[in-house]
Amino acid sequence: MPPPAETEPEPSKDEPLVGEPGDAPSGEKLEPWMDPAEIDVIAAFLRPSTVMLEFGSGGSTLHWSKRVAKLYTVEHTPVWRDQVAEGCRQAGCTNVELLAFPPDRAAFDRLGCTPRGIYEPSSLPNWCSPNFDPAWREASTEDRVAVFKDYIGAAAATGESRFDVVLVDGRCRGECAIAVLPFIDERSVVLIHDWLLEEEGIMPGVEQGTAPYLAQPGASAEGFLKLPARAELPSYKRVLEHYEILAQVSPETHPGRCTRCGLVALRKKAA
Repeated sequence: MPPPAETEPEPSKDEPLVGEPGDAPSGEKLEPWMDPAEIDVIAAFLRPSTVMLEFGSGGSTLHWSKRVAKLYTVEHTPVWRDQVAEGCRQAGCTNVELLAFPPDRAAFDRLGCTPRGIYEPSSLPNWCSPNFDPAWREASTEDRVAVFKDYIGAAAATGESRFDVVLVDGRCRGECAIAVLPFIDERSVVLIHDWLLEEEGIMPGVEQGTAPYLAQPGASAEGFLKLPARAELPSYKRVLEHYEILAQVSPETHPGRCTRCGLVALRKKAA
């Protein structure tokens, strides 16, 4: 990928940077970073009249915009939001509104977790999620929400009273799914990507021998860790207190068309 231009200002320490210049989708890169079965299931719920809310932007933003009436996309990093906006402009997407709500630095500092995936770029293939840090993964709902309060509550900032489809594919996915409950009804569908993902890789800080990481069950002396499927994490389990499962994509349900990330389609439980 091309390096940043020399004249480009460095982001402040309070501005997250997860994408890098050159990563932004263009009019020729319209595909979501998902397996074919996941794309097909999401597309099945979209109509030309659909008003959609998406947490986490990229090639998916361009792809879904061609299939809906209005798309609101939420990011936690203004740098990436601006790059995706440029990709939308190049592709002629006029029905997309991109919003950015950076994390709260004071709340993040109080939590004391890794900045990776929050204020620092996520890096593949070794490690790409703050979930590897127990200080983040096991934090209370209140503490996690405090870090991403504006991001999680982005539905209110759109001015819409109801969404037909909500795709949750960014930060704090369980909390985002619960936060949109006032903006959906029994006809709406909420989709969470990576529902079955078992994250694995080298943990952050291992090169310094950071004890809390190495002390986790299943961690190797070299710092490798494999987590349970995200659906088993506390923030994801809480989602099913409010929703019923309509459909699920997994390697078992869609062999050869889904690798390991998975997707779940949810409908709000009746009051």
